[in-house]
Amino acid sequence: WSSFNRDIRIPVGGPLSWGYSSMTTIIVEQNAVRALKLADRAVILDTGQIVFDGSAQDVLDNEALRAEYLAI
Repeated sequence: WSSFNRDIRIPVGGPLSWGYSSMTTIIVEQNAVRALKLADRAVILDTGQIVFDGSAQDVLDNEALRAEYLAI
C-alpha cells in the first residue's frame, strides 16, 4: 500500500495529446481502515442499498457508522 500512487493519471486522446483524466477505482477490501485511509470517498452498501455516501474521513471519524457497518 505504501508504494501505491493515489493520483493515477491516464493520457487522453493519444500520444500527442496534453490532456489527462483521473481514474476512479472501486476497492472491496477486508481491511476497511487501510482502504479508507487510501480513499478520498466511501460508499457503504447494506443488502444492496446505499447507507452512506461521503468522504472516507467521515467514515473514519464516525464510530457508530464503523461499528454498525464495518465492525471496526
